[in-house]
Amino acid sequence: MDYLHLTSKESIKSILKNGIIPTHIDLPHHWESFHRDGLTERKCVYLWNGESYNNTKFIKDMIYTKMFIQPRNKLYNHIDVEIDFRQFGKKLYGEDMIFYLLRVHELNNEIGSYIHVQEPSDDIYNTITMMNDKYAHDDKPLVINGKTIKSNQFNIVERINVRLYKTHQLGFTFAKYKN
Repeated sequence: MDYLHLTSKESIKSILKNGIIPTHIDLPHHWESFHRDGLTERKCVYLWNGESYNNTKFIKDMIYTKMFIQPRNKLYNHIDVEIDFRQFGKKLYGEDMIFYLLRVHELNNEIGSYIHVQEPSDDIYNTITMMNDKYAHDDKPLVINGKTIKSNQFNIVERINVRLYKTHQLGFTFAKYKN
């Protein structure tokens, strides 16, 4: 089975040189679940099943996560009080970006498979309050890997150009990657 991993333009040179290196797991509930299933260090590589029926949507959802949910998580992780996230509205953080989709052919240290859920919440203290329903899912087949994935185990298959409009909407252009 093949797996997919999304990375930014800023990371691609390092990934091609050093492989896909596990990164720190910020969310405590993710760490608790992965640790319970055998992950020994609080770092991993997030991937998903490359044979999923909905890969284009999952790519868009993940880019939205990087521009909406993750900035809010980072803010919340550094304070000791609850934040009413409605005050941030539907603002997206970042700028026009380029991402690359990697197809992983070999995986030697898979820690389990999960179904990832990303849906708006009515809880005003949740970072996904007010998220755009268009980027919601409840069926993403997530896979966790605890070790570095070497460069001979994957190839770049797609380049995704992302436009961030002043209206806080995203535009996507997908192109097959040519070496």
